[in-house]
Amino acid sequence: MGRVQPPHTPSAQAHDGREHHAQRVAVLTSTSSFGRRIVKGVAAYVRPTRPWIMHINQSFLPDRVDAIRTWQPTGIIAHLGTEKLVATFRTWGVPIVNVSNATRKNDPPHVGIDDHAVGAMAGRHLIEKGLKQFAFCGDLSRGYACDRRDGFRDQVLDAGYPYLEFPWPTDSRKFADGVRNMVDTDVEAVFREWFDSLPKPIGILVYQDYLGFSLCEVCRQAGIAVPEQIALVGVDDDEMACDFAYPPISSVRSPLEMVGFEAARLLDDLLHGVAPPDQAILFAPSAVTERQSTDITATDDPLLSAALRFIRTNADRPIQVDDVLDEVVVSRRTLENKFKVLLNRTPLAEIHRVHVEQAKRLLTETQLPIPRVAESSGFSSTAQMNTVFRRLVSTSPSDYRRRAGT
Repeated sequence: MGRVQPPHTPSAQAHDGREHHAQRVAVLTSTSSFGRRIVKGVAAYVRPTRPWIMHINQSFLPDRVDAIRTWQPTGIIAHLGTEKLVATFRTWGVPIVNVSNATRKNDPPHVGIDDHAVGAMAGRHLIEKGLKQFAFCGDLSRGYACDRRDGFRDQVLDAGYPYLEFPWPTDSRKFADGVRNMVDTDVEAVFREWFDSLPKPIGILVYQDYLGFSLCEVCRQAGIAVPEQIALVGVDDDEMACDFAYPPISSVRSPLEMVGFEAARLLDDLLHGVAPPDQAILFAPSAVTERQSTDITATDDPLLSAALRFIRTNADRPIQVDDVLDEVVVSRRTLENKFKVLLNRTPLAEIHRVHVEQAKRLLTETQLPIPRVAESSGFSSTAQMNTVFRRLVSTSPSDYRRRAGT
């Protein structure tokens, strides 16, 4: 994964010796949370030290492409989701950084998310819920969907569990249009038929949040309980889609602001004649933002479910096993036995695992000092966080943050 440099301090000439003239830079991405977070990262790099003239627009509408070319940008950061778009923009003869993972064939320099790692993280999240059956649903005509599917499938199969997949009809334009709008009752019927055929309970990775939103609605109308029968996890942590769903959807969150920042830094290099990197620069996902769609442990034991829910909702507090015992009102021996038999780990191990996941999210998504990360992740001290983190992640918190580029 590529390095990420912090924004330069204001000066007439940057510390790298370059004079930064008023380049005309077009940032072309979607209006979704994905696009807005990338633009935020670009802004963190550009302002206030780069006198770039900025233009924000979308790249996938023909009339907008023509208007952008008329504007005559000297550099472009773009969400180029098709090979045709890539080919079109390459003919302009200006430096381009692509921030879309939809296609990497003949890509210009590329900055994005490690989507294989996204799928693997979603798989681990659902496995940790105690589920033993898993499926993937997504449009495999998109490169990022394939990578997410592969990471998820590898994680599930490596753990020894069965894996299923929605048979997405890649040759059906009508189906694709129906999925986009989700007002097509024929498309809803196809998903409902698939849900009815699945073994339950089952954990499903949905390749992006807006489809997850629609599938939650299909389940609700079909009387399929989420998360008790089908636990859904999406990707991108788009709050509008995730929070508006019924029930709200858990989602893999990625450091998209860092993608935007690094894309701007890379474009700055290209504008000054620096050769582009040989490989794509990919950032690991941050964490799973857990909401109700996966708020389950696949067990019939209500006591264990209550204990796990208490631990998860107190990820930022320094709780101990005694606190869990006070919550569920059971003997220590009974609690220990239930955890070992049903989850193959102790209550303390689960507390540490949840605290480390909270720390990983803060390390990759914030600039909080390490002691504050420890405090906000339920550890009693920085030393305790270092010990537990190194045991579970095989590296220190500071090295983990450094690898992530924050």
